[in-house]
Amino acid sequence: AARADSQRQGCRGRTSPTMSLPSLDDLLGPSPQPDPEEEPPQPKRVRRHCAGDYTAHVYAPLTFGRSSRELRGLIKVVTKKLEDASGVRAHPVLASDSTGEKEDEGRVVLDSWHVSLSRVATLRPSQLDTFSHELKRQFQSQFEPFSVLFEDLLVLANEDDSTCFVCIGVRDKPSGHLDHLVDRADRVYKRHGLREYFAEKERRHHLSLAWAPGEGKEALRGAVSRLGEDGEVLRAMRALREAGAAKVEGVRWKIG
Repeated sequence: AARADSQRQGCRGRTSPTMSLPSLDDLLGPSPQPDPEEEPPQPKRVRRHCAGDYTAHVYAPLTFGRSSRELRGLIKVVTKKLEDASGVRAHPVLASDSTGEKEDEGRVVLDSWHVSLSRVATLRPSQLDTFSHELKRQFQSQFEPFSVLFEDLLVLANEDDSTCFVCIGVRDKPSGHLDHLVDRADRVYKRHGLREYFAEKERRHHLSLAWAPGEGKEALRGAVSRLGEDGEVLRAMRALREAGAAKVEGVRWKIG
């Protein structure tokens, strides 16, 4: 059966008991730990939240057949190297502890590490029921798990360039599965007058590793291109790829 879950969390704290999903802060990046000497920057949302509105996001969490140690190792190496090379501090999306990591019969399921299948959109209260119903209808059919392979590092930005993300590109195997899931989510977005995901030729399927203020985007891009020949980064990338592919075993969405 399709592993499609939904959660509704209103402004007054109504929460469905059926599942637990990451907050909007997980989608845009965590609040960095406070520094007693300097107040760290905060990730910025593209849209200001208005009372009575809800945000929605459709995504595919990744499941690791082995420990996620190799991915954590890559993040540690990359964030340190990038700060040295660019002067921009990139904050890991997932903290160094086990926050967001769920053990499930030997697999490691990471909600915070996911591949986005839609934009983060704003819903009116009158749209909630039909939006949830349409998503369930799109994803209720039998789901066939597939693998995603890790590619190169890249830097992407949110829609208004207020926040940028250090990412690792992913591609599905067999190809076409991720685009098919995006197309399904797009049908629901379109019916509700919401902005669809990027056109297929413009999509860069990715896993976000760290975030930084948007003004650091170009400096980080330059640093990432130079890290392509760094021995320590190459070893960390090779270890990640040799650890095996991650899997997509279902689709989830967050409404809250």
